Amino acid sequence: MIYLDNAATTLMKPPCVSKSVYEAINNFGSFGRTADFSLASAAQTVFDCRGKIAAFFGFSYPQRVCFSLNSTESLNTAIKGIKKEGLIVSTTTEHNSVLRPLYELEKNGRKVYLAGCGKDGCVDSDDLISHIDENTAFVVLNHASNVTGNVCNIAEIGARCRACGALLVLDTSQSAGHIKINMEKENIDVCCFTGHKGLFGPQGTGGILVGKSVDISPLKSGGTGVLSTLSNQPENYPEHLEAGTLNAHGIAGLLSAVEWLGENTDFAKKALKLSNLFAEGIANIQGVKIFGSFKCDRVPVVSIAVRNYDSSQVSRFLYDRYAIITRSGIHCAPLLHKELGTENRGLTRFSFSCFNTENDVDTAVEAVKEAAK
Repeated sequence: MIYLDNAATTLMKPPCVSKSVYEAINNFGSFGRTADFSLASAAQTVFDCRGKIAAFFGFSYPQRVCFSLNSTESLNTAIKGIKKEGLIVSTTTEHNSVLRPLYELEKNGRKVYLAGCGKDGCVDSDDLISHIDENTAFVVLNHASNVTGNVCNIAEIGARCRACGALLVLDTSQSAGHIKINMEKENIDVCCFTGHKGLFGPQGTGGILVGKSVDISPLKSGGTGVLSTLSNQPENYPEHLEAGTLNAHGIAGLLSAVEWLGENTDFAKKALKLSNLFAEGIANIQGVKIFGSFKCDRVPVVSIAVRNYDSSQVSRFLYDRYAIITRSGIHCAPLLHKELGTENRGLTRFSFSCFNTENDVDTAVEAVKEAAK
């Protein structure tokens, strides 16, 4: 099997990740709910992971790193919880984790503007920036597209937001681990991440980093293990956004993954090199069209159409004939596919990891050649 669906979930993890999850399952009690060694182990792991995540994202407030199940939960928390009034600006390149919460807010009377993109899938920066002014509450957008792999110019957008007093909420689902992110230097107020993609952590792990000046209402309320006599969710972080028992077992794996990333700094370059080799290998195959721009920064994602075939037919062919796993369809980004003109058949997405090889790339190129015949 050749696994090329890493933009959905990285299948191959560093061995230390599964080892940490195994040890946590066998040694951790209920974090924050008991007074024994298992509590101390879980609490220390969660505490350490907050610090590692804060440093990883260039953020100075580990206590404002709040864990969640994934980016979807984090984005819902931010979008629905930011109390600042005014226009909300986003783009047509977004995942449904952003679009659907925005549609809900629109139904409740909030004004939302979605900046468009070109045929290469790149966000129209002029359109986006022209709608950020003193009447803008916040901007929410993906750092990198899960369809095209294109990376937005966050430094420029962040500077505009800061100048106008608008908040910037960044979806790093595809970029975290691949693109260096510094919240403070790039004026990112809220950073949403998931653990199971480029960070190589377990599924069911993610989080939201909330800037010190940002006020967010909790998406959930419930037990926190502290301040239990309050009738409302505690105001102090991280408990303010962490109702219920944390996934300490998964967080143990996430901690090991982030530590591994710190020791293996070339992994992102390798994954991008493999994706570029693949794109070069299929660029001149008749009947194959590659989507996205290769003139901007990218993550290791390449999406293609093969002649007039439905993307699901292409993915099935690749699996049946070559045991290559890809992702077909709309990729939860319906507006972007509409902009690209692929909403009826979708695209076949190849996404690479540092654990893939050049042999995997060669096989994938040959498979696409045969599919195009």
